[in-house]
Amino acid sequence: MSSHPVEILRQELGFHTDDAPMRRITKWIPGRAFFPGGAGLFRSTKANLLPPMPQRPIMLVGHNFDSETGYAESLAGGEETISTGTWRNLLKVLGDAEINPADCFFTNAIMGLIPGDKNTGESPGFLDPSFRGRCAEYLRFQIDTIRPRAVVTMGLEAFAVVREAIPAIRGERRLVQWSTIDCCGQQFLRRVILGGQLFCLAALVHPSFRNSNYRHRSFEDKTGNAAEIELLRRASAELMTGPDLSGSGNLMSAPATFPQSSASELQDPTS
Repeated sequence: MSSHPVEILRQELGFHTDDAPMRRITKWIPGRAFFPGGAGLFRSTKANLLPPMPQRPIMLVGHNFDSETGYAESLAGGEETISTGTWRNLLKVLGDAEINPADCFFTNAIMGLIPGDKNTGESPGFLDPSFRGRCAEYLRFQIDTIRPRAVVTMGLEAFAVVREAIPAIRGERRLVQWSTIDCCGQQFLRRVILGGQLFCLAALVHPSFRNSNYRHRSFEDKTGNAAEIELLRRASAELMTGPDLSGSGNLMSAPATFPQSSASELQDPTS
């Protein structure tokens, strides 16, 4: 068995069966592409050889990879286009926060492809409670395998799946507005433990709709674009020097298991 984290993740994608609401990805895009379409690592080469996984990377979590049509175009080109859409806006905000994309792992919450050519809105996989739950379990496995220092969600759908994946922050209701998320202090959690992994959690708007949505954001004394940049900077720097369970701030924990029997079997410990 390969010890590369991306290969380990690929080997566990068997939960995605042919009758799922999302189409399975059958071939890996060799160049730069979000996981699971590609390796999720920022690189300029289209070679199939996997580059090393960064040490304690920033794990950026989007909603889902793409539509069938978009995936086919990226596969034919050997990589995702970075001059438009998600990649263009994401690279801009990473640059503003002084984060090297080579220090990141780019992935998604919902596995598979949206049938057809539409790649915006809530995906069929997100709307299917059973499949979304399986993807939440798999997201826990991603975190346990990648060992990030920070998990950064991009968009409300990704934020919802991360909350579902981590019982200690699940909550009783879905937070569907950025103003509510920010007012509740859920946009940044300094210390979250999942299994044996300690990381911080930050919530950003999705890059594709960033210019129309970041105006709703607030974090500490900052608003709008400045709030999101500060969230990214804080997420990058918070655990840069390694885990420290003695520090102050949020400390929420939950076991990491994949697969799990049922959500009701997980116990939310007090912090």
